[in-house]
Parts: sequence; C-alpha cells; structure tokens
Amino acid sequence: MNGQEMQMIVTACCALLFAGATAWLAIRERRPAPMSATTVRDADMWAAAAVSLLTIVTVTLWPIILPDLPHNDRITYATDFLKLRTGSYDGLILGDHDLLWRGIMETCAALFSSPISLFAMVAVINVGTWTAVVWRLTPLNRAAMMVAVVCGFMYLHYAEAAIRQGLGEAMAVLAITLLTDRRAAVRMSALLPAVFAVGVHLSSLLTLGAGCIALLMRRTDLLAGAWLVLAIVMALIGNALDDVIVAVAPTSRLALYITHDWGAEVSRWFRLDFAVYSALPVVAGVLYRYLWGYRSKVYTTLLNTYIIANMGWLLLNTVPYTDRIAHLSWTLIPVVLFMPLLQPDDSGEWKVPRRWMIYGLGGIYQVVLRLI
Repeated sequence: MNGQEMQMIVTACCALLFAGATAWLAIRERRPAPMSATTVRDADMWAAAAVSLLTIVTVTLWPIILPDLPHNDRITYATDFLKLRTGSYDGLILGDHDLLWRGIMETCAALFSSPISLFAMVAVINVGTWTAVVWRLTPLNRAAMMVAVVCGFMYLHYAEAAIRQGLGEAMAVLAITLLTDRRAAVRMSALLPAVFAVGVHLSSLLTLGAGCIALLMRRTDLLAGAWLVLAIVMALIGNALDDVIVAVAPTSRLALYITHDWGAEVSRWFRLDFAVYSALPVVAGVLYRYLWGYRSKVYTTLLNTYIIANMGWLLLNTVPYTDRIAHLSWTLIPVVLFMPLLQPDDSGEWKVPRRWMIYGLGGIYQVVLRLI
C-alpha cells in the first residue's frame, strides 16, 4: 500500500467520524435523548477519549504506515535522534535554538533507542493538549469537537512534517483559553503552556501575541473589516514590502526566508487560495456573533486571535513557504468553525439554528479539502 492509498483511507476514516458525529448531534437536537443526561455525558466523554487515543496511535505510527513519504522534518528529526543516540551529534539539530525542544530530543535519545519514542511523546503531548482545550471549550459535545480538531484539513500535517510547530501551537491555544478564565489562579497557570509553546517553536509568539491583543480588543466587526482591507491591499501590492520586512524582521530566520534563492518553483506572489481558505472562518465568526448573536467570551477571544494572527500572515503572504506562517492562525480554524455549534453561549442558550446540519457541512468542507 503506497502513501496515496493510505491517505485516501485516512480521509475516508475522517469522513466516517464526521458523519457519525453529525448523526449524533442531529439525534440530540431533533428529539429528547432516550438516555439520561448522565449517560449521554458519559458516552460523549468515552467517545472523545477514544478519538484522542486513536489519534495518538495514528500520529505516532505515521512514518511507519507511510514509508514512501517525501523528505520532511520528521525524517530530519529521526536522523538527529539517531545522532544523539549514537554519540555522533555534530553540534546542530533542527530546532536546536529552541531549548525546550532540544531538551525533549536529548531526553528521548537518552531513554529510548528508537525515534518512534520521540514521535510518541510528541503525539501524547499534542493530542493531550488539544483534549484539554476541548474539555474546556465544549463540555457538552466533546467527542464532536475532538473529531473536528483531529479530522481538520491541516491537523495531520503537523504529524507528518511540522510537528514542532504543531506542538507549540497546541500549547499556545491552551494558554489563550486559560487566560480567558475568571479565576486569577487559572489565568496564572497559562504561563506554563505559553513558556512550553515558545520553548519548542519560537513562532508561537505570534499566536500568543495575537491572543493577548484579542483579550483587549473585543470588536470582531472592526477586526474583520481590517482583515478585508489588508487582504485587498496585499493583493494589490504583492511583495513590495519585502525590503521593509527584512529590515524589521524579529529573527534572522524570517529574513533568510525572504532573501534566500529558493528557485523558480517557490511562489512569491499573493496566495489567493490561502486567502480564500483563511476568509471562511472570518465570515463564519461574524455570522455566529452578529447574525445569530452568539456571545461567548472564550469564543470571541479565540475568534479575534485567529483574525489578528491571520492578518500577520497577510503581511507576510509572499514569503516563501508562507503556509508555515499561515499555520499560526489556521490551527484555530476547527475552534472558530465548530465551537458555536457544540456549546451554548454565556447566557446558556443555543443560538445557532440547525447546528447539526452546519456541522455536517463543515465536515464535508474539511474532507473535500483533503481530496483537492
């Protein structure tokens, strides 16, 4: 079985999980549950745990079940792991400048003989972090929310290639959700995942910074308008800001992405496809908030975080491999698209009509993106 066939199987599994979650939501929305509330809650909890466990196994074994993957960061991490294990470490590993990641690599290399142990540890931390996020965001429909996260279009990309960035982003999202809590002790606890996020991938600072701004900036309509204006301006001027970005780049790595000769195959023009993909959560968030009146402090913060972080991508959209910058906002897309369908707002009321139907359409959208 080659990689393409396995990808199709995974896509089919995601479609089945979305279909099952949609059917469960439809039954619960259209008629009273035939089981007690406690039974329903327990069934939902165990289903969410099963999805989490299945994801951990899949993410860990991804390089084994897809042996013909092209070169990517996972192969580099495995090579670095073996260098550390055999003592042939030459002083530089991918992500060496991020000290926490360096510590994770060295710990795994000291304790285990196979790089699979590294991927297993990353999978457990990543999925565990997202499970904690889901437990906080949607206590009434955790299984459906977990399906939306792990079956999202880009989730397995973090398992296949950008695992360090994916780990940092999961921790960044958890930190932002903790910052929205009313209890001071819980807000203080956000420091731990925030430090972890930056420690494994410095780029997580963009998401965390966007989250801090979103805690102060509550006007989603103004942010959505600013996003639209910026998208139009960047589409018109293209890469005209490259010299300015190089001059003010916070890291030399970002400047290198712009100045390095990547060859003709790397696009340096405005990515309209990425912009369209990024626009859907903005439109959905505006509809949830202003058409249906969904008022949730946590959701508003996460939605505004997405918009602000994505505006950061718009400014850098002509940088080579700009998808790596876009991921810093795209990681929030499952939350932005699905949370209002799975959790009542702060008043305790369900605001969005036909929730199960919209959830199903969102699932179809995510599956179709996998097939394109």
